[in-house]
Order: sequence, then structure tokens, then C-alpha cells
Amino acid sequence: MKVNMGKINLSMRSLLFLFTLVIMGTSHGFAQDLQEIKKLYPFVKILANKLQNEGTALDSFYIHLQQLKTNRNATVRITHIGDSHLQADLFSGKLREQLQLAYGNAGRGLVVPYKVGRTNEPYTYKTSSNNIWKSKRNIAIADSMPIGVGGLTLKTEEMNASIQITVGNKPNLNYQFNKVTLFHEKCTNCFDFEITDSCGGTTAMVSSLPSEDKKFHSEVPLLNVENTISLNTRIRSFTHPNYTMIYGLVLENSRPGIVYNTIGINGAEYRHYNKSVYFQEQQKVLKPNLIIISLGTNEAFSRSFDPAIFKLQVDTLITALKINNPQASLLITIPGDHFRSKKYKNNNIPIARNVLIDYCNNNNIAYWDLFEIMGGLGSIAKWHGKNLTSKDLLHLNRKGYELQGELLYQAIISGFSKFELTRPK
Repeated sequence: MKVNMGKINLSMRSLLFLFTLVIMGTSHGFAQDLQEIKKLYPFVKILANKLQNEGTALDSFYIHLQQLKTNRNATVRITHIGDSHLQADLFSGKLREQLQLAYGNAGRGLVVPYKVGRTNEPYTYKTSSNNIWKSKRNIAIADSMPIGVGGLTLKTEEMNASIQITVGNKPNLNYQFNKVTLFHEKCTNCFDFEITDSCGGTTAMVSSLPSEDKKFHSEVPLLNVENTISLNTRIRSFTHPNYTMIYGLVLENSRPGIVYNTIGINGAEYRHYNKSVYFQEQQKVLKPNLIIISLGTNEAFSRSFDPAIFKLQVDTLITALKINNPQASLLITIPGDHFRSKKYKNNNIPIARNVLIDYCNNNNIAYWDLFEIMGGLGSIAKWHGKNLTSKDLLHLNRKGYELQGELLYQAIISGFSKFELTRPK
């Protein structure tokens, strides 16, 4: 049998042309945004803005994201773990917003009463209390209070102590909620909670008695959808001293879409999460389909930075996350460039970057190389010149973090688009 190679070659060229058209059509929406970014910030390496070592590492997450298009009851859950680059929730907040606008808003996700703990909190929600609560962040290793899902623990022994949480909305994103998952201490002499609405009416009661299946959390449906609630301690027994500890709350709305949980603590390193005794057990309750880890800046900033110890801490955290979340895909973001004392390049960053990239390549984990995307060593000066950084040239400002969130969103969507083309539903 004779085969006409000319026709086969023509057919292959036609298929390649059609594939190219599909790629262009699929990516048109975000390609325009990237071109705008390139025009405004020519030092940003747009071609490097992609998820590396993707392979099959993110397939499970992409499959769940794909299901949102057809399953009206589907929910995709993302957990983002980090340091001060996340605590203000500007970087992760932009990513949350873009993903929810594209795939649906299933709730605000994890809320930690940072302000009650006397530290900064995201501008998108507000917490307050009528009492002074004892607080501990995960970086305070010497303090004996345990740390859970939020990286910050609050404790009180006062009856009728209250924490009020008000969540703001975003354009086209209503963050009213009708379900609360409360992470709190459970024991026979722990306070119960009454949850009240903005008018002071009781919308739910929460028992703090221990249960085998919910050791550190309670899932609480509310009577109505709310933007504001108060957690009020209620005594159960007068025979023992009463107390409670709160680790965080997850707010959801019973709609399909994305739930995006941000966990960020100023100064945090991999080792701090490893030493947080309740962190792994509580965070697995979030049931993430994707875990993003944005750590490493503080390790690299230290003049005593040791790559071998850093690698060990990375492996310890990721191994535990894999064991506790076998359903989750992992994505590591490489720390961005920064200066020491506002003017000195930090040569530890490329070393930390290499440790993380080698680890990802050897363990089938996807990564996003912010260091390269920013422009490499010393590039923070160019970001500063475009008013994208804080004065310390270590952190970005709101404009810079939102640009970072937009870039990661574009990288994720680009990767997802390629996945859909090669592995259609």
C-alpha cells in the first residue's frame, strides 16, 4: 500500500494550524492583559510567567476546576500558606477575586481575627472585641499556646467575651455567608459559643464538647445569610474554670465555585508551620484541591541562611501536607527579589530559589518562579521605580501585590487552558 506523505504532511500542518488557532482563541482574554502589563512594566518577564514543572502535578486540581463548568454543586477549595506577603491578603486577595469572578464565588474562606490578636489584618474584613484576648502567632515558638489552622491563636477565660467579624463585598462578589466552620478548643470545661447577627439576634449555638470526628472544629449552619456575626462565649459549667481558644473561621455561602483560604503570618518560615502542633490536623479540614505555598523570603533574608536546613524544613512541611491532603495538588511560588537595608542585594535569594526548584523537580511539584518573572537579582529597584514596593524594598505595596496576584492568575489560567486542550473533559 502506498502512502501519500505529502497529504499526511499537509494534514499535520492543518492540525497544527487549527491547534494554534484554538490556543490563540483560548488565551486571547488573558494575552491582552499580559501585553498591557508588559507595556506598563517592561522589566517584567512575561514569557517566564508560567507554571513550571507542571507535567501531571496539577491535573487533579485542573480536573476539579473543569467540573465547575458543568456541575452546579461543585466546589473547588484552595489553601494558600505564607508569610507577611500574605497576611494583608493583597497578593492572595487579587488571585481569589480573579478566580471567583471566572469560576464562581463559594465564600470568603478562612478569616483570622488578626486585629483582635493585635496585628494587621486584610482590609476586606474587620474584627473587633469587647475584651483583650491573649494571642500567639506561630513565630512565637517559646509561648506554650498551641497554633492551629490560621497561624494565630486567641485565648480568653472571660465569660461573655465577644469577637465581631464583618466581611465586606467586592464588585460583583457578594461575600455574605450562611455557613461557618469554627476552629476552636473543645473540652468539657471550654466555653460554648452563641453566634449572633448584626442585630444581636441568635443565629446559631455551638457546643465545645469534644467529638471524635470534629476534634477542633464545628460546622455551623446559620439561619440567614450574613455579612456580620459575633462569637460570644457562653459558660457550660460553674464547677470548673472555663476558657476557650479560637484558631480561625471559614465563611461559605452554599453556592458552587471557589473557596480560597489564605494563611499568612508576618515573619513566618517553613519551620514555624512545622512547629505548629495543631496546624496539620486542622488545615486538612479545609479539604484543599490545591495548596499554594509562598514561603522562603524570611529564611533567605537571614544572614545565617543554611540551604541544607532550609531544604529539610521544606521537605518536612510538604511531606506532612501530602500525607494529610492526598487529594491536593501542590504549587510552590519562588520568593521574589528584595533588598537588605533598602540598597543591598540579597544573594541568598538565588540559593533559596535553586533549593526550591530542585525540590520541585525531584518531587513532581509545580512551581511559579516569581524571582525570574520580576527580573532576577536587583530587579526590586525597577519595581520600586514604578511605585510597586513599600519603602523597605522588601515588601511590595498594594499595587505591586495586586500585580503579582494578576500574574499568578494568568499563569494558572494559561496552564488550565493547555490542560483542557490536551485532555478535554
